[in-house]
Amino acid sequence: MAKTKTQILQSKLRKQESNVYPLLEINFEEMPIFAMAAHPSKSLIALGFATGHVQMITYDPKTLKEEARNLFKAFRSDYKGQTKSVMNTDRKWWRVDKLKIHATKDSLIQWKTKRHKGSCRALCFDPSGSKLFTAGSDNVLKCANSVTGKVLYKVVLDIKSRISKMIVAPTKPLILIGDESGNVHVYDQRTLKKLHFIENCHGDAVNGIVSLASTNENEFVSCGSSSLTHFNVKSGIIAESEDQEDEIMSVTVVDPDNCEVLMCGMSEGGVSVWNKNSNNFDSMIRKTKTGEDSVDSVIGTLKGDSCVWAGTSGGLVHLIHSKNGKILETREHSKTDDVTFLDLDYEYRLITCGTDRVRLWGELQDVEKEEDEEEQEEEEATTEEEDPSDSSDSTNDVEIDLPKDISSEYDENKSSINSNDDSRVVSDRSALLGDIDNPSESIQKKKRRKVIKNSGNLVLGSFFAGL
Repeated sequence: MAKTKTQILQSKLRKQESNVYPLLEINFEEMPIFAMAAHPSKSLIALGFATGHVQMITYDPKTLKEEARNLFKAFRSDYKGQTKSVMNTDRKWWRVDKLKIHATKDSLIQWKTKRHKGSCRALCFDPSGSKLFTAGSDNVLKCANSVTGKVLYKVVLDIKSRISKMIVAPTKPLILIGDESGNVHVYDQRTLKKLHFIENCHGDAVNGIVSLASTNENEFVSCGSSSLTHFNVKSGIIAESEDQEDEIMSVTVVDPDNCEVLMCGMSEGGVSVWNKNSNNFDSMIRKTKTGEDSVDSVIGTLKGDSCVWAGTSGGLVHLIHSKNGKILETREHSKTDDVTFLDLDYEYRLITCGTDRVRLWGELQDVEKEEDEEEQEEEEATTEEEDPSDSSDSTNDVEIDLPKDISSEYDENKSSINSNDDSRVVSDRSALLGDIDNPSESIQKKKRRKVIKNSGNLVLGSFFAGL
């Protein structure tokens, strides 16, 4: 049966799988995840659940890397065909935990609490990371100490519709909340007092909000329905884009230091590029196809490489270049879970999250370093196998083509020597050879072949270096 275009594309994308693997995977089978955010300066991940619970996950990247590396070595010694393909393995060599809502102790949990009646709809850290804001279906907004989980203050929101999105402004003490009716509500982080209300940004739920702080700290862009809306928190809506005839699921700024370029995830699959300088965000200027699965989450890499991560409802995450639209790398979050949330930890490691699991990923440079060390270990092992343990034994096994005049003289001397007098044979043979190298030394001086892997990630690194 012939493959469809979509199947061919998906197969191609899976062949672009990165060698980077997760360091940590946390599964939640009994409580769907509704919100996720990474701490800006510590190894902490906040999770909000459909049950109203909030958990703060803590981890040690150094320990996780060491554990994963040692376990992979153990797997490979047992099974020579073991590769670092996350998609094609059923042997997980990274740490995997299953957390339950009523678990009494776990080294990964810094604190947990029943924070909201109903579900926790959204959460986010303030820019310093000292505070965690959570909003629930009970229409209560709470501010807590992010380290202890203790609530500092709270307020009942005057929002008639369900909360769909919440962010904090990067440069001003503002909280922006989008609702399912397409409105945006603005609150003061310090008091939770309502400051502004931007009505009817969209005809349906607000799916995403991003700050344009590098241009104007009061300006933001929201996405919802099939359009983008550019607004100022003080003066209201500035402009609305054309109808794209495709729901915009997510939005991110490619470079926070230059908010001219946005990338959006589309419901029919693909990531669209928007440029303020080209048409003032009036319509997309380009689109990269990623298959038929919707792109539910996008986030810039923050590495100055003009790239974004795009998470799909099919469980894949793609690294996409904003300038040429190429998909440079693909990772698999899950075969059954969608990628609803993306974030970066304080050292720019990717975090992928769906309704039932979270994955913290390693880094490309660590994988490249591991591969170099593995190659070196293989070469050293090969060298030990090839090197002769006794040079005198190896001499008897080596055949050397001698010049005719030396060869004939050597044969005459050899016939006159008692075959049992080994020491004399070696002595006479050395005298006849003159300047010809000792055979055992010749073996040791032979060049040994070094296999250099044509790693896709090394090619990727060269590509970035050329930008």
